[in-house]
Amino acid sequence: MLNAIKGLVNNLSPEDKKGMLDMLGIKMPKKAKDITNKLALAIKNQGGTGSAADIFKNAKSFYDDYNGVMSVPASNSPVALDHDQRSHNRALMEMQPIYSDPPPKIDESELAYKEIQNAFYVVKNINGQKLPDEKWLDPITKAGERFMMFNIDQYSPRGKDYFNKMFPRVMAKFIGQIDLFKQKWTFYYDFDEKRNILRHLNINTMGSLVHQLLNEAPIAEVQELASKVLESNYDFFLCSIPSLRKIEIFDYTAYSDVDASALRKGTYTPYKLTAEEQVMLDTMRAAGQEKIALKIIKQNHSKKRNRSRNGQLWTWTCKLPINLERYQIFNELNAETAKKMMKDSCFIYACIQAGVDEATINHMREIIRVKDFPMSKIKVIAKETGIRFHVIKYNEKYSNHSYTYEPDEEPKMTVELLLMYDHYMLNEKLPISSMFIKNYEDVCKLCKDWTLEKKMLVNRRYETRYAINSKLVTPLAKVIELLFANNYFEPIRTGELCTYFTTMYNENLEEMIDLTYNERYCARVKKDWSSETKKDMKFPREHVFFADFEASTDGNIHKAYNICFMEDDDDGYACASKFLEALPDKSLVYFHNLSYDVTFLMSQLEEITGTPIIKGSQTMQIQGKYKGKLLCFKDSYAIISTKLERFPEMFHLTSGEKEVFPYNYYTEELVNTTKVGNIDDAMNHVKDIEAFNENIEKIEDCKIDDEHFDMEVYSSFYCGQDVRILRDGFLKFRNDLMTEFEIDAYDYVSISSISNKLFEKRVYWKNGNLFDLAGKPREYISKCIQGGRCMLAENKKQYNEGELITDFDAVSLYPSAIARLYCLEGIPKVMTEEMKSSEYLLEHLFDDDQAEPTKEKFISGFYCQIEILSIGKNSAFPLIVVNPDINPDLHVARSSNTCCKMFVDHITLQDLIKFQEISCKVIDGYYYDGKRDMTIRNEVKKLFELRAKYKKEGNPIQEIIKLLLNSIYGKTILKPIDKKIRFIKDNKLTDYIIKNYNDIQTIEFIPDSELSCVKSFKPIVRHFNYCPLGVSILSMSKRIMNEVFFTAEDLGLKLFYQDTDSLHLYEKDLNALAEEYKRRYNRELIGKALGQFHSDFAEITAGHMSKAQRSIFVGKKTYLDELTNDLKEIAFHCRMKGITQDVIALTANQMFPDAIQVHYDEKKGLFFPEKVGEKYSIVELYKSLYEGDEITFDLCIGSKPCFNKNKDFTISTKSSFERKLKF
Repeated sequence: MLNAIKGLVNNLSPEDKKGMLDMLGIKMPKKAKDITNKLALAIKNQGGTGSAADIFKNAKSFYDDYNGVMSVPASNSPVALDHDQRSHNRALMEMQPIYSDPPPKIDESELAYKEIQNAFYVVKNINGQKLPDEKWLDPITKAGERFMMFNIDQYSPRGKDYFNKMFPRVMAKFIGQIDLFKQKWTFYYDFDEKRNILRHLNINTMGSLVHQLLNEAPIAEVQELASKVLESNYDFFLCSIPSLRKIEIFDYTAYSDVDASALRKGTYTPYKLTAEEQVMLDTMRAAGQEKIALKIIKQNHSKKRNRSRNGQLWTWTCKLPINLERYQIFNELNAETAKKMMKDSCFIYACIQAGVDEATINHMREIIRVKDFPMSKIKVIAKETGIRFHVIKYNEKYSNHSYTYEPDEEPKMTVELLLMYDHYMLNEKLPISSMFIKNYEDVCKLCKDWTLEKKMLVNRRYETRYAINSKLVTPLAKVIELLFANNYFEPIRTGELCTYFTTMYNENLEEMIDLTYNERYCARVKKDWSSETKKDMKFPREHVFFADFEASTDGNIHKAYNICFMEDDDDGYACASKFLEALPDKSLVYFHNLSYDVTFLMSQLEEITGTPIIKGSQTMQIQGKYKGKLLCFKDSYAIISTKLERFPEMFHLTSGEKEVFPYNYYTEELVNTTKVGNIDDAMNHVKDIEAFNENIEKIEDCKIDDEHFDMEVYSSFYCGQDVRILRDGFLKFRNDLMTEFEIDAYDYVSISSISNKLFEKRVYWKNGNLFDLAGKPREYISKCIQGGRCMLAENKKQYNEGELITDFDAVSLYPSAIARLYCLEGIPKVMTEEMKSSEYLLEHLFDDDQAEPTKEKFISGFYCQIEILSIGKNSAFPLIVVNPDINPDLHVARSSNTCCKMFVDHITLQDLIKFQEISCKVIDGYYYDGKRDMTIRNEVKKLFELRAKYKKEGNPIQEIIKLLLNSIYGKTILKPIDKKIRFIKDNKLTDYIIKNYNDIQTIEFIPDSELSCVKSFKPIVRHFNYCPLGVSILSMSKRIMNEVFFTAEDLGLKLFYQDTDSLHLYEKDLNALAEEYKRRYNRELIGKALGQFHSDFAEITAGHMSKAQRSIFVGKKTYLDELTNDLKEIAFHCRMKGITQDVIALTANQMFPDAIQVHYDEKKGLFFPEKVGEKYSIVELYKSLYEGDEITFDLCIGSKPCFNKNKDFTISTKSSFERKLKF
């Protein structure tokens, strides 16, 4: 292979050999023979598939393409200093092997081929030079050459395959060509007539594009990625090929006058001439004045748009060998200078140069989350830091503008800044003369023995010499003007930065070396801040409604055909198509699953006000205007997270008729035409045919004749019944909450916020010495968060048959943990060197029930990073968590008996030493030395006892207390929110894009609306939470489980599986386990009190305890228990992560038709066989998984429609959604 490549290399010209070596970053050898050998070896090492000729051809083709790019001068001026391209070229070559396979063969007449080839042409000519007789839109934009289109829905199957393989190659070359700092590249995705999306390629999203190019083919079959879709921040390309019709890529700078309606349709023309303009152009052209006519026409069409005054990277390198690094301006781009460019935004970099203290700089780094920092946010930084900022905004055409941003108190210092060409710099004067810049080569010639610093001060020239002025200084703005005027700045191409962009998205904080922090920025006392809030954030409600939509589920998107709603003090219900017309001003409306129902409202609302609360795919609150009325929509599910069908049982309500609804039968055609349904046809879409027929008979005016029913009457009845149940249940919840806890549910959006408010009032605020954390201490302590342990014994599949197994479940695990905990008073302090040993920390740590520090026991809690050096006792369920982020060289299971680095709190370290006998080195950490406030444990115990009392009485308020108890810790470890969502009207969208282009991540057009959903990066993120408590709750919950696990292991008992709050073990071992546990901890193990455990299998028949006679454990949250009882009944308790229960049953029955079939009983939560026998379909299914077979599950074959919530606030029905499982 190598010799064959050498033969091909020999045929290259000397210039090409030198160029390819330079591209690969290889120093040119002196001997000709060495040149050939080195180049051939380098090409072979780049990899790829095929013969030597194929590998050589790919490398040569790559060189030819990029040689053209690199040889085009960035300006017409000669390059005075060499600019090293080798690191950039090497990075581009690193991409090449990923796409180095020969292109798939395809007929050149295929549309896919034509559009890919056109894309290559566009990419190659993005930064071309204007030729004679060419028409350009402006001095930098050639007409028609900033636009690519891919009509995917028109491709043949072969064409789609060709596109999938070639599109990444187009993009790899694309990023090597574009100028991200001057061009605004936008990707338009067209899904159907109404759904389309824009994604902007900017300094904040470039990293995700490069990430995908380096790690995956960006447009892949959705079936391949369905179970492992990347987080959107990492996922620049949209991957839904089955529904994606078209991709268009264009430069917004060439189409900045396009209005939003054109963007929605994917039609882009710079402008169209009116009839009058066409006449003028023809007349002026005949007179030889075409240029004047075109200038006038362009001025008529161009709108004056205000750009945001942002500061970002300096986009040129300085060819004059002077040091401007103080201003984040560099002489060349390499790994070192790129890191300096990207570690800090130019605003923070300038503050560092100004001498701002390190604690304040770290605070800025924590809250400033974008590289292009808007000037409008400097006032926030001024108030946060106590620094006055004086900013001069440079204007090359007019006089400069001056802005001053004052803190609330007396400023501790003033920072003078210059904002020039979108870059913040320290505004000062430099010891450099204009004569030096203008006459650099002459000065160097006549003053060659002078130091550079002395040459820079020349200000007078005589015949044979220069003279200097040692006191001479020139303003920075003037220096930069002169450097530009004398062609000493060379633009940086985006492609040159592509190697480094992966560090610019979803950045993790660098490894913390110095843990010191400023208390002012990073600690906030927990108290009632509402009196100090500038404005009341509560919605000014005057009316409260409860509502529900019914919609057809066929077609591209779901369409509402009915809505029912009730007011909180109204006993009737109404169904209306003009819901928003009927609502009065200042109405608060609850839907149970707002994420679904809001999709039918978005196209009707004229404006979205306030900040939408959207968490992942869950829309929790949206506030908007309709015909001047202010309306607020909230999700009741965020507060009562249970199905509506459980409300009657939870709140002791009258349930009404059993809901049996043929969702898939209600097609768009039927509900919009006759609205008359065929009873026999509808029965094919329900499970309980008998109940369906009974309902048609009972519902007034529903039955038309023996064969037909009124679809509208039927849907209105159930829609109204659902709304009544929602209203009555929510009002019962609200009234009980008000009576017992004096908290109004209307004022909150989630159960976590209600629970947090309760504990703020009863625990946190009363103390006065408890602190929320931000910045460095919050980031560090949050690293100690370890979720619940879920694993198979020894990380191996388990099978049991014969011996009875029980599911041993912890009673209210998180409340049980809190009942043994406390709140740490004061703020965290940095550990001293003396403290950095486990012996010291544990020797001086409080005893479990100690509340105040003593001379010997003065550490109330700590959080630290350790390195485990040895493990004295291995476990089938290890406590050690191997986090790959801090142990990149260890390729083992996450829960593993492996020495590694860990972040731990005092509870976890105690358990590691006690249960697994580890030895470790403490690297760094924080500790608390204040009191322990025990109030929280007492409050939890009170709530638990109160719930037990109400439960015994049959009072539904016990369900409310249960929800509150399980939601205490959620807010304590809430992550920072670094994205914002705004809804912009079409008439303002283009202006918004131009002004905020670099901040925008995605634009989703709302169908049939003038609103677009714009998702952007937040320039400033300030976030406090109470992570010390959250970490300890999770650690204590694991201690509760550890005490049981290691007692069992010490007794030699067999354990099969652990979930967060339960374990599977032999029933026969329970007594021995309970006795030993009582001996060790002096507590009863079995019971229903806090901290106790009980068997938790669902009962097949009430009053008869279930036990598993056969169990198959194949993976995390994927197992089967074959249950029986003293009545010899059989049922199955099954879990399979990501697969719904009815899909498990249907798949099992389809795969094993000869086995006894099963069905799922949703009310009991169990699978029941048709009869008792030897071979059951569901057991065969789990056996197959246990044996390592791959099984495909179609999530859409269940009894309920399979919905997809689209990012443009529409809902579509999936006909198929496959997920493959293999263990």
